Amino acid sequence: MRDRWPGIVLAAVVAQIPFELRYTLLGLSNLQWTFIALVVVSVPVLLRNWKRLASDRLVQAAALLVFIQWLAACYAPEFHTNAFKAAIRFSAGFLLLGIVRILDNQESIVRLWAVTSGVAALY
Repeated sequence: MRDRWPGIVLAAVVAQIPFELRYTLLGLSNLQWTFIALVVVSVPVLLRNWKRLASDRLVQAAALLVFIQWLAACYAPEFHTNAFKAAIRFSAGFLLLGIVRILDNQESIVRLWAVTSGVAALY
């Protein structure tokens, strides 16, 4: 059952993407809080599958991109705050990539994403 939680919370993140509220609690939106919950429930699964993720070429390329983004943020001559925000967003995307790569129900997530996009378009 514990291995199913990342998939459930990822589905909640995907369903909320087009419907993010402005601010809810402590300055973070509903989508940001759900992403934090996703990271918390996914850490054990990510650590258990780190060898599989480390050998994945897509994950390796994304890790290089995130590393370069953090270097650029550290050496940015101006706009440090924006550069660090971008590096944090790249890191969040990297975590999402890792979580999706280890989940077995990728088709369900893609189907949910399509339905959510359709509902958002109708909205």
